[in-house]
Amino acid sequence: MFTRHLSGLLDEAERLHGDRPFLSDDHTFTYAQFATATRQLGGWLARRGVQRGDRAIILTRNRAEQALAAFATARVGGIFAVLHGAIREASLRRILGQVTPAVAFLDETTAHLAPAFGDVPIVWVGGGALPSNGARLEQLLAREPAECPPFPGVDVDPVCLIYTSGSTGAPRGVTLSHDNILFVVAAIQERLQYVPEDVVGVFLPLSFDYGLYQVFLAAQVGASVFIGGAELAGAALLATLERQRITVLPGVPTLFAALLKLLARGGTRTLRLRALTNTGAHLPLSHVEQLRQHLPGVSVFLMYGLTECKRVSILLPEELEAHPGSVGRALPGTEAMVVDEEGRVLPPGSVGELVLQGRHVALGYWQAPEETALRYRTHPRGLGRVLYSGDLFRMDAEGFLQFVGRRDFLLKCRGFRIHPLEIEEVACGLRGVAEAGVVQEPHVDRLHLFVTASASEDAAPLRETGLLDALASRLESYKMPDKVHWVPELPKTPNGKLDRAALAGLLGTGGRP
Repeated sequence: MFTRHLSGLLDEAERLHGDRPFLSDDHTFTYAQFATATRQLGGWLARRGVQRGDRAIILTRNRAEQALAAFATARVGGIFAVLHGAIREASLRRILGQVTPAVAFLDETTAHLAPAFGDVPIVWVGGGALPSNGARLEQLLAREPAECPPFPGVDVDPVCLIYTSGSTGAPRGVTLSHDNILFVVAAIQERLQYVPEDVVGVFLPLSFDYGLYQVFLAAQVGASVFIGGAELAGAALLATLERQRITVLPGVPTLFAALLKLLARGGTRTLRLRALTNTGAHLPLSHVEQLRQHLPGVSVFLMYGLTECKRVSILLPEELEAHPGSVGRALPGTEAMVVDEEGRVLPPGSVGELVLQGRHVALGYWQAPEETALRYRTHPRGLGRVLYSGDLFRMDAEGFLQFVGRRDFLLKCRGFRIHPLEIEEVACGLRGVAEAGVVQEPHVDRLHLFVTASASEDAAPLRETGLLDALASRLESYKMPDKVHWVPELPKTPNGKLDRAALAGLLGTGGRP
């Protein structure tokens, strides 16, 4: 009986698309070259004692070798964790205490973190004056045979840890099985319909699950992936899209806000884009309309997901007009329910917490049984295991979901419960506003709105007459911000999302970053 596992996805892609380009950064791997390299590295890992269930930490800049190390670890039944290259040593040490890795992958950008690994064997990726201990990947691939033992596990084995911030602020690893990943990749593909001719531009870190999943999505159909660093997501974005012939651009709202500024300044050049896919946070409807105006014929897919099950819903471009503000219907094989605080399923149109069931619901949090028990519970009708998302939603009679906001981000102000998105969405709908973020002044009923200006000159009248005047006719009085701060940019997390904690910190600086 054939056991499905993550590296089997790559093996099938090699069989069907061996000579096609797969991953590109400074150089390009074909599917055949990449699959061979994962067998070489997997064999090397196995010969050095890495076994089923052992962990590998992958800590480098954004590069193709991150995916190579991940697939090679999966081949031998190991569990990989791709960490962001900007991680602080204190956070790394907390993760290492949980994971106790059998091997680590570092490069010249993260070599300063090597002492935190102690005696853990290190594979050095790329060039640079790196320490002499461990093995250099380039030399390893030049001499090792492409001989790797067969996958030793089963499809429900854990294969990947995606690290996020826990409810206590400490890092926690969402634990995904081979089957979790393979199921949801197939379900996403049914909606997005990647094709072999696609070139997917990844400017998101591969430590962010949606960046990493682009590799899996491409492998499923034989498409190509260009892996870029964060520096290419700024002023160089349009030129990079053109030069790399990108057809699919996955991103988060901050990336698309930056893209809109560039489009307003420099036009569309000769872009080959056919699809944009948004995740990570709510993309204001006004930004969707601007993207469609600047890029006619390009499909915009609005989605909702969370690391604990990867993807929940996708709104097809042709559904946007009839369902504005929706993030689509649940993926095939996914049950979505909106429940009240007692766990009772609510009727259509009611606001409650989104609860999910399906094969993509993760195994839990690595070595965090109490947090796992809070989020992963019994189905409201006793039909197995479900994930409580922590997000507020409403669902209509046709099953279309509308994101209301994170429960954690709700504000209690002037006697009302307000979600920042209610204000941010309206602010972003004003011409001249690129991005917006709302925070509450601690212990008082004062709301502060931070905004950045778009590339056009439309922001000038707002500065002169006051953004508050423009908002007054669009917001209920209790939602009106007390003060507006125009800033050059909003603080971002390493994954490119709005950093609300850092935004709140700006209150103590008079609104200055």
